[in-house]
Amino acid sequence: MAGSPSLVGQTNSRCRIRVKLGAGGMGEVYRASDARLGPEVAIKILPQPSATDQQRMARFEREAGITSVWPTFRELTTQEAG
Repeated sequence: MAGSPSLVGQTNSRCRIRVKLGAGGMGEVYRASDARLGPEVAIKILPQPSATDQQRMARFEREAGITSVWPTFRELTTQEAG
């Protein structure tokens, strides 16, 4: 991910990426505005090699499943993974 182009300012089918929040072993995290639902959201972008690594994808899907059931508004909620 070092040297990867910035996604800030780009829009996908649903969100406009506002600012990069950080990067780590699993990928890069951005703050974005969700055009469909309204609120700000966090988007995690995995590096391309992770998309074909079954262990990393399983870890990502477990993380998404766990965050989708956290009960408080201060925690994040997964709305979509894929």
